[in-house]
Amino acid sequence: MMRCAKLQGNDLLLGFPFVEECRPRKIILPAITTIERLCANALVEAERLYATTIAADKAA
Repeated sequence: MMRCAKLQGNDLLLGFPFVEECRPRKIILPAITTIERLCANALVEAERLYATTIAADKAA
């Protein structure tokens, strides 16, 4: 999910790949609010990773 979060700009766009990844694996999908929360958390982690990378580049 982090790989997609780095490429997507919002949690709605991130939710579709998540659902599409679950379908072929026959994973029962959680409630939509849970999917939204997972996507939002992944986006926050991706933003933190970007911020850390940028800060490290500026420090070097």
